[in-house]
Amino acid sequence: RLKSHLYRLRYEGQDTGEAKLIKNDAAAELRNLRQSIEVYHSKTSETGVALAWGNLNHPDRFIRYAARIALEHQPTNQWELRFFSATDTDKIIQSGIGLARQANKGMQGKILNKLLTIDWTSLSNQQKLDLIRTYNLVGIRMGMPSESNRQGIIQKFSPYFPDANNAVNRELSQLLLFLKAPNGQGIPF
Repeated sequence: RLKSHLYRLRYEGQDTGEAKLIKNDAAAELRNLRQSIEVYHSKTSETGVALAWGNLNHPDRFIRYAARIALEHQPTNQWELRFFSATDTDKIIQSGIGLARQANKGMQGKILNKLLTIDWTSLSNQQKLDLIRTYNLVGIRMGMPSESNRQGIIQKFSPYFPDANNAVNRELSQLLLFLKAPNGQGIPF
């Protein structure tokens, strides 16, 4: 009972037969890099860890994703120390997601403490979303954090709610609700 339309499009010009394909070398290089990382989605290797780690902060999101998945398929003991010593925000967030998915529950406090070192005010909206989703994934996979971690996260994010960005607000509200932020510390009930 919804309005719908069906269109038929056709070209009515003359066919010159000279279709030109434009070669995009930059896209080919990115594709080759992504495919070289994807090899380590099914193979473990120190080389794979180094290649994946080096591309966790790549500007192309598909390469970042491939790098994170490659890390997740490597033993965590080969790269968890890199997470704890990392200073690059994107590498911390992406490898934090990987640890949330692969590490044991005993690592939760250490992961959350590392995530708490990220400066919220310096993040882009996409980085804010990725960071909040990392916290959410840690909660989903590893359960409710300890009381000290829970309070630390609430104190970190409460001052920034509401945010100017609607998507960030939605994610922040879900995180603060999960953490049971009391009245006056986050979500206005």
